[in-house]
Order: sequence, then structure tokens, then C-alpha cells
Amino acid sequence: MTNAKLMQNAKQAINREKFKAWSKAWKDLRKCPGKIDAVLEMYKKTPSHDWLRESWDAPVGYRKRRRGHGEQKIEELFLPPGPDSNGKHLSLLKTDPLSKIKVTGIAHNFPMARFRAGQVIADCTGFIRCGKRLHPLTVEVKVSRSAGDSWFAAVENLQQIQMLRSNVKVVEKYWGTKTWNEARGSWGMVLAPDMFYKKCKNFHHTLELLELVHKKTKARIILATWDRLAKKEELINYIGGYWPK
Repeated sequence: MTNAKLMQNAKQAINREKFKAWSKAWKDLRKCPGKIDAVLEMYKKTPSHDWLRESWDAPVGYRKRRRGHGEQKIEELFLPPGPDSNGKHLSLLKTDPLSKIKVTGIAHNFPMARFRAGQVIADCTGFIRCGKRLHPLTVEVKVSRSAGDSWFAAVENLQQIQMLRSNVKVVEKYWGTKTWNEARGSWGMVLAPDMFYKKCKNFHHTLELLELVHKKTKARIILATWDRLAKKEELINYIGGYWPK
């Protein structure tokens, strides 16, 4: 092996460790409710670009063998049945004042990085339509607080948004090949049952975080409930976070 190749391998190993440490720092912040400044500071940091995927070939639709249990049940309802679909079309409903936005579920179990160590996987991806604009959407699905509370989920989702926004060319290429080529500027959504939010002691910290994320970054996170989706209605309800103007 040449010296140049050895140096290249050494550099890649260092960058893998940096990415792993960066991802761990995000994971640690999920368990620190109220540390808003630390989360906002973390959002400004990105590791070297070695972690960026060169392409995404995620098929459309639900793609796990397990069905009808836990998070998988909600993910399956959020997503289209198979790869021949143009997506699962849902309505995001806000009741006060009454307003409705179109959301489309596209892909399942979406790996964000090319590195295995520190890998981040979005439960679902899709897009949200605001007027004439489409935004790629990364969705974190929760069914109970055993997998973390609203703060945990929001910080998890914010990391996913940062990774999508850091890989603009690949995101645009993926959406372009799916004929959604006008989609720009990735957003996020936490999708959980109504009681997940109502029983969360840190919900006020979560809302404060998302308000400052809106004011200080280009990221946007919507908190929504899947209770009506679980009843086979094609509706999800807005409960907090960003609401498109």
C-alpha cells in the first residue's frame, strides 16, 4: 500500500471517529431537557463531509417485515403500501384557527450517513406542502415515553434536519428523481400519541426550544399526534412547534 493510500485511510479513520463523537454529543443532548443554548450551539457544528452519502436509493413505502406492532404500526399507516406509489397523502390539521396542510409520506427507515458508527436513521421521510412550496420532511415516530419524551424526540429530529440540510445536493437529486424536484429546505416532525405530550414533564422546554429554533435557524419542527391516523383516518393533528404561515 502506498504512503498516499495509508494517509488517506488514516484521515478517513480520524473523520469516522469525529463523526461518531459528533453523533454521540447529539445523543447526549437528548437526555438534557432545558439545555436549549447547548442544542442551538450543537446545530451550528458539523463534522467533516466524509459522512455524507453520495446517493439515496431508498424505495418508496413501508419496507420492514414486522407489521402492526409499536412504531411500525404508525409508520405503515404514514407511508404508502409499495414502491409504485407517489406517496401517502395525509392532512395535517390545526383546529384553532381551523387550518389544513398537505403532508406526504414517502420512504421508511432512512439512513442519513454513510458511516455505520454514529449512524442516524429517520423513521420516515416525506414532504410537506406550504402554498406552492414543498419541503423535504424527516419524521420521528413515537408510541410511548419509554423511547424518550418530547424533548428527546425534538432533539433527535433536529439532528436529522441538520444532516439533510448538510447534504443538499443528494436530497435534491433524490427528490428530483421522484418528480418532487421543487422540494427545498428540509423540515422535521415528531409524530406521537396525544398522551405522549400531555404526560411529558419537559413539554414546555420542548416548545421553548422549537420557538428559538424557528427564530435562530432555518430548521422547522412540527409536533403532531397520530391518534386519528391510528383509526385509519388520513389525518394527523398539530399540537405544537412550528406552524407554516
